[in-house]
Amino acid sequence: PTSSLSYTRIRTSYLETETHRRQIIAIAFFFLLSIRRPPRSTLSSSSAASDVYKRPLWMEQQGCQLRRLPCRLVQHVASWLPAAALYPFAMTEKSVYVAASIERVRRRAGPGAAARPDTSRHCFLLPGDHDAHPRHRTALVSYPRSGNSWVRQLLERATGVITGSDSRPDRTLSRALLEMGFDGEGIVDDRVLVVKTHFPERDGWKRFECDRLILLVRNPWDAIDSLWNMALTNTHTRQLTDQVYADLAPDFDSFAMNEAAVWRRFHKYWLDQTVAPVLVVRYEDLCRDPLGQMGAMCDFIKAKPQDLIARDSLRNTMYEPRAGGGNPGKALKRFSPSQALTMATLASEDLLLRFGYQYSGPDSHTLQVSPAPDGPLEVCNLDKVGLVKINSREEQGPEEQGRMVRDPKDKWGRRITRYRMLSLIHI
Repeated sequence: PTSSLSYTRIRTSYLETETHRRQIIAIAFFFLLSIRRPPRSTLSSSSAASDVYKRPLWMEQQGCQLRRLPCRLVQHVASWLPAAALYPFAMTEKSVYVAASIERVRRRAGPGAAARPDTSRHCFLLPGDHDAHPRHRTALVSYPRSGNSWVRQLLERATGVITGSDSRPDRTLSRALLEMGFDGEGIVDDRVLVVKTHFPERDGWKRFECDRLILLVRNPWDAIDSLWNMALTNTHTRQLTDQVYADLAPDFDSFAMNEAAVWRRFHKYWLDQTVAPVLVVRYEDLCRDPLGQMGAMCDFIKAKPQDLIARDSLRNTMYEPRAGGGNPGKALKRFSPSQALTMATLASEDLLLRFGYQYSGPDSHTLQVSPAPDGPLEVCNLDKVGLVKINSREEQGPEEQGRMVRDPKDKWGRRITRYRMLSLIHI
């Protein structure tokens, strides 16, 4: 019995040591993948403008190489670490792509896993790329659910350069975008030309500076209703049922009135700034004329489109919005005429008219959108050359700090996660 007990202890100790050894090897394996740079000969040496966009970044090359490995081998190595252990690597800029690629391989290996959309033509900028292109970093600012993910993909398809985002790459919604093919989640440096942000409606996880702004606008009724769906489902595509709307009607009314005021303050914040040029783009105009609006955006950010993509290919993107996303005012069916009228007042009728939105009133209960101009809807501060600091509230003056877009204690802001958890029984 004594010898048997000793053998059991030795065997247990050996297994624990072996497990720790495998975990250390796995950590070293992923770490080396995240910092190893392939030979310079594997990179394109062409300096032509058309070739710059096609040149892949070395980390993207590693991601592709990793995805080509046998799934069984990758699963065997990755099984030494729990899935959650991969995302501390994703918290660093250099290895978010490695962790995301491994996660895609593990999901794809499972039954019924969907294939990742083809984004082989999209790449990050290399240090030498800025010699051929002006060093402009543009912030794509928008109230949530105004179409920024769709615009990001259109820009990636038009320029070939991956767009960035100031969102944490380990969040559920960010991981979903990574799975859809948005490889720039969490990237705000010189590897990208455009960075998505919702600041100052919410703070991103990284600060950055930009010298140009694209303000993406969507009518408040559709944007707020879409945000309600995203907040309660924690997805980009799922929709709430009519029964859920009926069960949570008082909360939805409170949410809509609160967000209409936030929508107004958000857009006034960016329209009132006088530091950098601002290009105003309506989501509804993108749905009507994506080629024209994309041309205006590419001209604004000084990026040369790699080709002119057909209208059908622009609509056939990897990001699939909710049904009816291109029909302005589709969400009015969720609001009573009195609610819609109050929201118009809270959102500022002057601001709505400036953007070309006009609520018809209780009689017809419809939304009128003014015809799109030949060029962009509006361009402000075109002669300005300053830098705008994003996600940097403490450096703002007392005047800017007093213009809070959203109260930190607002229960419909970041705290809506708690509400969603309490309301799961209805969803």
